[in-house]
Amino acid sequence: MAGIIDGEGCLTLSKYIDQPRQKRKTVIECYRPFLTVETTSYALQQWLISVFKKGYVARNRHPYTNHKDRYLWCLSKKEDIFDVLVQIKPYLVIKKIHAEVMLDFLKEDLEHKNEHGYRQKHIEDYRAYREVFRKLNHRGRIENLANSEKPEMVTPSQTLGRDVCVETNGQEPKGMI
Repeated sequence: MAGIIDGEGCLTLSKYIDQPRQKRKTVIECYRPFLTVETTSYALQQWLISVFKKGYVARNRHPYTNHKDRYLWCLSKKEDIFDVLVQIKPYLVIKKIHAEVMLDFLKEDLEHKNEHGYRQKHIEDYRAYREVFRKLNHRGRIENLANSEKPEMVTPSQTLGRDVCVETNGQEPKGMI
């Protein structure tokens, strides 16, 4: 299970704007976590649902007939993402740091959940978490960029002031995490 999420999965934090409603007249900046696995195998997606008993599967039709349709298993409930990550985190290799950052975000979010207006009070923290995920999920090969264009190595502790980094045994990591 962890291998599938390590290879085909994505952990991210999505930003959206919550529009004013009848009781609330202001616009609110919100952040929603997602854990997704996208493949062309519907059977694999059904297996993920049967194992975790969480999430849903969506089909993305490819516009060209010579391409297979893609299926997306998605978790968007914070409690579901937390439960799954706690189960698989010890077995993750590639996305271990993603899982640590997401668990840190979810714990902090749950801590502040009962505060009135907690989202706006902690908006800078949420923005910092999103920036970490943007850098962790960066596409492309770092070695193809000129040295002057290489993005700096990003760790959650640098951005958030928390120690949730992977142990590097004193060696500098190569490329981007």
